[in-house]
Amino acid sequence: MKTILQVCTLLLLGTMLILHGSLVVYADEKEPGRMIVVTGNGQVKAKPDMATLRAGVVTQASTAAAALAENVKQMRQVFTGLTDFGIPAEDQQTSNFTVTPQYNNRRSTTPEAPQLVGYEVRNQVTVTVRDVNRVGELLDALVRLGANQLYDVLFGLGDPEHLLDQARIAAVKDAKHKAELLSRAAGAMLGQVLGIEEVSSNKPQPVYMARASAAESVPIAPGQEILTVTVSVGFMLQ
Repeated sequence: MKTILQVCTLLLLGTMLILHGSLVVYADEKEPGRMIVVTGNGQVKAKPDMATLRAGVVTQASTAAAALAENVKQMRQVFTGLTDFGIPAEDQQTSNFTVTPQYNNRRSTTPEAPQLVGYEVRNQVTVTVRDVNRVGELLDALVRLGANQLYDVLFGLGDPEHLLDQARIAAVKDAKHKAELLSRAAGAMLGQVLGIEEVSSNKPQPVYMARASAAESVPIAPGQEILTVTVSVGFMLQ
């Protein structure tokens, strides 16, 4: 019965902590055991080690066949160039392909249907770059290869889990430090851990670079990623 009451009390305090984001100290000696529940925060910073970009070819012609033929020709050059650049096939993926009729945009006072003037073909590839130091070089190469559309570039981490583990360890250490400080201030000694809960973890969100243009050189600044973890830890007080 005593153990059940302790567990229930800890769950209640944990709920209060999550809802109010505050430090909770339970110190009524009449109840079965004293405890303290604290939050700990851990943070790890890391430089991005990969990037993802989208490039494409847009062609227009009077017929769908002509627009498609020219698009296929240019995209073959793009794919061949990506392979020659060292991008493996599994890091090249067609992400969008459309054939769209084009109509004149002239306003008319007569209720005539819009006139078909040609076709537009869009072919887009998503490329994963494992060496962020070569992103600018790759963008320049894509323009030379015939890509006339370069979209947003995003930077990230290929495997953030081991960095999140480091942040978790730091968060638990932070919680223990707070608990030791508060317990000493209250004239108590910190006892065993009653429970640990990961309240939140923040995987890095992609960092976007502005849409690239066909400039002579594209400067790249990947910046850094910040991973954070928050834990709630309950300790017995002696």
